[in-house]
This record gives sequence, structure tokens and C-alpha cells, in this order.
Amino acid sequence: MELNENQKNAISALFGRIRVTAGAGTGKTRVLVNRYIYLLDTIGVDPANILCLTFTNKACHELKDRIIKTIGVEGKSVCVKTFHSLCYQLIKEEAKVHGKISNDFMIIDEEDAKFIIKQLISDKEILHEKAYDYVQALKLFQIGSDVVNQKLIQDFHQSESANRLYYSMKNFDQGSETLGYLSQYGWWLYEEYQRHLREHRLLDFNDLLLYATECLDNEEILKRWQSKFQVIVVDEV
Repeated sequence: MELNENQKNAISALFGRIRVTAGAGTGKTRVLVNRYIYLLDTIGVDPANILCLTFTNKACHELKDRIIKTIGVEGKSVCVKTFHSLCYQLIKEEAKVHGKISNDFMIIDEEDAKFIIKQLISDKEILHEKAYDYVQALKLFQIGSDVVNQKLIQDFHQSESANRLYYSMKNFDQGSETLGYLSQYGWWLYEEYQRHLREHRLLDFNDLLLYATECLDNEEILKRWQSKFQVIVVDEV
């Protein structure tokens, strides 16, 4: 299939941020692969200095395979990762400089995280699934902030993500009890959950995003990772 003019522009553009918006099956991934070819062959970028981020492991493997099939063995050097796997690598390498966590941490899945929340809440009338959702929503809201304090909690309780969570409780018999509990003890629950993870050297999936962001707040770490890649491409934003 012949590339159209907009696709050619996306492939050859070199400066600033470029966003490609198109429906499924219109050739976005083909544009990315052709952009790699252009960067390697025409511009002379080292394949190891190109980072491609995507959301799922499946998409990550498919994109890597497609790059290798198109440009050959050189494509093996292109760094293709999910957001979480990049964060994992960053934290592993920078844990000592970051200082808050050791680099021998283990990742827990959603089921394990929910079990910890359940253990922390003694009241059986509370919806543990919603308490877990609250903790994770607060964690994502915290990203970019230095600490979780009363002001951040107040801002979170007024946020769109918190309102969606509260609304989702309305159809449950224990929704009002859970909402009351989280309004009063949500901060405590979050702090206890995070303390438990730290003490046992555990991270959940959203911790990867949180701690990676904190690492990059360090100027030394930021410069080191900026120097690793000349080009960053994000698939399926």
C-alpha cells in the first residue's frame, strides 16, 4: 500500500512532538516501522537510541517482530517496551540513587494487592474491591507530588477519578458504609498499604509508575536517561 502525504510527513518529521491520530487498520503501526527505517537509514540514528513504548506485552512483541521482519537484524537493538517494563528497568537501575526502595523488590499482581487491602480492613461490611480501587486511584493521583498530605487527600476527594469511584458505589448495598469508611480512613488505609509493601519489598503495578516518576525528579537520573534515547515513539496513546 502506498503511503499518503500525511503518513510521509509523520515518517520524516524530526523536530518537536508529533501526534498521529487515525482509526484502527489505517496504517499507524506501518508508519512507525517506516519511521524507524527513515531514522536508521537516512538520519543515521543508532537503533539502540530509539525507544518505543506501548501498553500491552502482546503489542510490544508484535511491534518488535514487525520491526525485525522489516529492517532485519538491526531491529533487535531497538528498545521496545511497555510503560510498566520501562519503569521496572528504570527503578531497578536507579533504586540506590532514589533511596526509598531496594533494587531486590518483587512485583505483586492485582489479586495479591487486593488480598493485602482485605487484611488491613477489619470491617467485613466494607467493599474491599472498592477500597482497593480507592487506594490505586489515590496512588495515581499522587504521581508528581512529593508527599501524601491532608491537602492532597482533599484535592483527591474532589477529583474526577474519586467522583467516578464514589458514583460506582451507589448500586451496592454496602456502598454508603464503604464511602463513609474511605472518607474517614482512606488516607490511613493508603499509608498502611504502602508501608506493608515497603516492609516486604513489594511493588504493585502503579508503584512502578509512581517510583519511576520520582526517580526522574532527580536531575542526575533524568539526565542519564535522557542521554540513552534520541527518539521516543509511543504506540496507541
